[in-house]
Amino acid sequence: FLSKKLVNSQNRCKFDRPILGEYYSYENGLETHTSFKENGNIDRLFYRRQSGLGANANIITILNNQLLGECYTINWRSKPFQHISKQHYELIYRDKQKSCYQCYQIYNRTRNILQIRKSECDEVTSFYTNEMNLQDLCLTINEESEFDTLFLKTYSAEECRATIYGTFHFTYEFREGGIGICDNPISRLVSCPDPGTPFEVVNERFWMTYGYCRDLVSSIDAQPLYQCLGYWINEKGDIFTAIANERVGSERWYDKFRCMLTRKDQPQWFAKSLFAECSRLYSPTDGPEKVIITPIIPEVPTPTCVFPDNFTGEWINTANVNAKTIINATHIYEIAKVNNRGWLRETYYVCQQISRQQYLVKTVTTGECFSYYICFDFKDRHHNILRYRKSKSFMSNVYDDL
Repeated sequence: FLSKKLVNSQNRCKFDRPILGEYYSYENGLETHTSFKENGNIDRLFYRRQSGLGANANIITILNNQLLGECYTINWRSKPFQHISKQHYELIYRDKQKSCYQCYQIYNRTRNILQIRKSECDEVTSFYTNEMNLQDLCLTINEESEFDTLFLKTYSAEECRATIYGTFHFTYEFREGGIGICDNPISRLVSCPDPGTPFEVVNERFWMTYGYCRDLVSSIDAQPLYQCLGYWINEKGDIFTAIANERVGSERWYDKFRCMLTRKDQPQWFAKSLFAECSRLYSPTDGPEKVIITPIIPEVPTPTCVFPDNFTGEWINTANVNAKTIINATHIYEIAKVNNRGWLRETYYVCQQISRQQYLVKTVTTGECFSYYICFDFKDRHHNILRYRKSKSFMSNVYDDL
């Protein structure tokens, strides 16, 4: 069937949120500062990094180019049944210096992120009438062309949970600068809320501890702390997440912003950019930096009591027939087939305290953020049957009077 385009035009070409603001991007090897002003003016400054100072330069010294323009028209473009990632603003930009026109397709990904594709800046776009044809101008943009990703300088953090949540060990590999995977036992990725954090800001940041590998010149020793700036999903199911390193100051935009690519069907991999761009991320296993994560327990509890000898062995838990349960002197180990992120779900119950037939245990689960206390009330073993009741879980020990 034929679908009719829905076009909503603004009467005045003035900017408001979500476009209004000051943005940073990395375009064609140049650090780019873009300002969408309330009166419709668009200023773009392009800086080249000082040669010889390397990637950690703190000061940008060379202004490479400056573009001053204004918004001529702006429209909202969408179609019925179109994937949300295809909806965008269509802005006609007029260059004040060259007196040419350019089409901007602006995609509002999150409240902190814009992605833009642009046409060439032309004075005449219709060779038949020799006049400006705005529709023809926008049709020159290839739908497969790459996006420039603009990061809002005055950003506010957003939820990380859809991208990554939990406690992980990771290996990493940089595509350039040395081939090889660095697998250091101390490498950790922790995406967990701080205890007592309000629910609405439960998981807005994560940190990564990079362990150094002596045999790999590309390995690093660092601990960035990333804030999530929001995520978006394209029609292929790729999940892009913009992040900002909290440990880098605002005078170093070049080192601050990054982009990640994950997928729900490939939860153990993600790719990360080395600059403020997303265009070089092609899949979770194809990007400038490739990371493989493995869920681990958040801590290793120490047992302080023992279970009865006749508890030991391998059991089938009728409350969870898909799980295998193994009990030894100090631990109850339960392994389920899969959890909702695609991994085996392994839970350890570690004996902490005994009172009569009641056992206080500390519970840790691979990939989760915290340990919990649970009380088991076991009945005496009857042949090959163990019966028990289990309390609710608590983050602190509330069973001192067990």
